[in-house]
Amino acid sequence: MSIIYWARKLGGTKAPLFTDYPHGDWRIWHFLLLSILYLTFTHVSEFVLGRLNQRLSRDQATLGGTGR
Repeated sequence: MSIIYWARKLGGTKAPLFTDYPHGDWRIWHFLLLSILYLTFTHVSEFVLGRLNQRLSRDQATLGGTGR
C-alpha cells in the first residue's frame, strides 16, 4: 500500500465528515502519521542520494575546471 493510496482513501468523498463521529475523528491521526512517514522518507532519501552524488562525482571534471 502506498502513501498516496491511503491519503486518497481517507480523504475521499465517500468517507463521512469529521463532525459525523461522536467519539472524535481518527483520520487526523492517520494523516499525521502519513505526513511524518512521507517527510522522514524524503529526508532520508535526500541525505542518501546527496552522499551518493558526492561519492560518484568525486574526481570528475566540472564546468568550472577539474573536480576535487
